[in-house]
Amino acid sequence: MSFQIKKAERTKVKLKLAVEGPSGSGKTYSSLLIARGLAPGGKVLVVDTENSSASLFSNLCDFDTIDFKPPYTPERYREALKMAVAAKYDVLIFDSGSHEWVGTGGCLEIHDNMPGNTWANWSKVTPRHDAFVAEMLQAPIHIIMTLRSKEEYVQEEVNGKQKIKKMGARQSRENKYKRLNNKPMSLVFNKVIIHYFFFHYSFFLTIKQIKYLSLEHPLYKK
Repeated sequence: MSFQIKKAERTKVKLKLAVEGPSGSGKTYSSLLIARGLAPGGKVLVVDTENSSASLFSNLCDFDTIDFKPPYTPERYREALKMAVAAKYDVLIFDSGSHEWVGTGGCLEIHDNMPGNTWANWSKVTPRHDAFVAEMLQAPIHIIMTLRSKEEYVQEEVNGKQKIKKMGARQSRENKYKRLNNKPMSLVFNKVIIHYFFFHYSFFLTIKQIKYLSLEHPLYKK
């Protein structure tokens, strides 16, 4: 018999978290602070697709980096994940996960370069992306993924003149990551959106971790 029945127990769940915001909004900074709160003194690895920009925050905590260059295929993301698990890192940060979908060599480019029927070709690309997501779900480490959103603008008339009004950040259509529902509960800090629901997991930040994102934290007063 291949199944084992055991008593249900409440165990520690490894966090899978999305940190979403426009460029320059503080996604990397916030992710590192959350990582430090999740694993004080633990091992943190940043898979950096942003030209080594994560290293600018090396004063926040000790962490290692992978300078992740194109192609940004789902398989290369999975390879980086396997390396982090094998090396027993406590927290893995993908900065950024958007490249896996929209970057050079990512899913959209893979699809665009395929010959034949474009609709049918998605049946070849989507399973590769889904395999990456599935592997993250099963990974025995905390995973934080930054995702880019876009600033939304509208044109409106003010005193007879047309003006451009900034409406704030909105989720990019490029972020093809499943959540539990269409309106995940989120913590909004500055322009960064911290999604509690990510990859079919639910997670609520503790008071201690929220303080790491608070303007009251001493790091923000330096």
